[in-house]
Amino acid sequence: MNVVRDDGSGTSVARGTFRTILTSIGLALVLLLVLEVAGRVALRFIQPGRFRIHPTAFVVPDNTDRAALERLAEEYSRELAASYDTTWHSYVYWRRVPYHINIDQAGIRHTWNSTPSPAPGQIRIFVFGGSTLWGTGARDEFTITSLLSKKLSSMVPGGAWVTNFGEAGYVSTQEVVTLMLELRRGNVPDIAVFYDGYNDSASVLQNGVAGLPQNEENRVVEFNSRERLNVREGFVNRLALYRFARRASRSLARSSMRSPTAGRAPEPLAAGVAGAYFGSIEIANALAAKFGFQAVYFWQPTLYTKKNLSRREQRLYDQSEQLFGGAAPLFGLVNGMVKQRLAKGTLEQVYDLSNVFGDDAGTLFVDQYNHPTEAGNDRVAEAMARVLQNIATRRK
Repeated sequence: MNVVRDDGSGTSVARGTFRTILTSIGLALVLLLVLEVAGRVALRFIQPGRFRIHPTAFVVPDNTDRAALERLAEEYSRELAASYDTTWHSYVYWRRVPYHINIDQAGIRHTWNSTPSPAPGQIRIFVFGGSTLWGTGARDEFTITSLLSKKLSSMVPGGAWVTNFGEAGYVSTQEVVTLMLELRRGNVPDIAVFYDGYNDSASVLQNGVAGLPQNEENRVVEFNSRERLNVREGFVNRLALYRFARRASRSLARSSMRSPTAGRAPEPLAAGVAGAYFGSIEIANALAAKFGFQAVYFWQPTLYTKKNLSRREQRLYDQSEQLFGGAAPLFGLVNGMVKQRLAKGTLEQVYDLSNVFGDDAGTLFVDQYNHPTEAGNDRVAEAMARVLQNIATRRK
């Protein structure tokens, strides 16, 4: 009979192995924690669609030195990037969270007005649009709405109280829904102004279908994810490492995939964009008739409608073409269809501002997303004010 004697060496080896495994797990967790923190920091500074505003965006005194202008551009760019955080809003998808760039609790950006709150005798004007109307590239005092309010304060007896309902990425249908929500809660303006064109066209290039909000594929993914019963929805989605990897994979997928409109005839797509836009106008006009306000529409200028591009604007134009894989034919067709419809004279209070910059060869756009400079905003606001002056005066 053989007797196996345990001298404890096997137990010691097992304990050593166990400690090694625990140490490895601990080091791995520490490494993951470090990477998670680094990922969160990176996500704050590396954001899709965010960019540095060029110093030429701002209206400043002639004696402002270059260093001061660079500091202004850098500070503004940081503020703008931080302000892009959004929160879910039913029906319209998103609005920005409150922020010290002067975005209030409702996600509305501050607009210069002559009084702290609407005063008796003031015409109340709601303005709707995308990021150009919101004021990307402009300080609070130099957005289209602020400049419009300043001009109307001296052009209309009693002045006007202007509210900026613009939001990045909004298309015309989202704007009409935003107006509907305000009307539903009894907030009725004297005049509702819509400033559109670029986002409706860009949306079809993203989605391949006209009339949808931008980035609609994200909403589809989010909705379909409810069918998956896993921890990702409650925990993993919040990890910076997961979000960073997902963003990288989507960027790679986009770079390797053809545009949804690639190889398709642009004419039907353009007709869909124009049809959706004019459909939104019909709905807003019906609301205006029902609730007793005046609706006014402005078709915006873009790099694609500016007659003379500066050298910087030509670079921005080329970047825009790269962004969408060649958007010029579609933008040109949509613009032409809108002009043809307006030339028939069957629509009232729709104004074409696509050529508002005339033959100016200076730089009036700050980026490839067609955001005007503060000087460009002033030209747009001046054209709007001339139209709205008569309408506002008649409503007194």
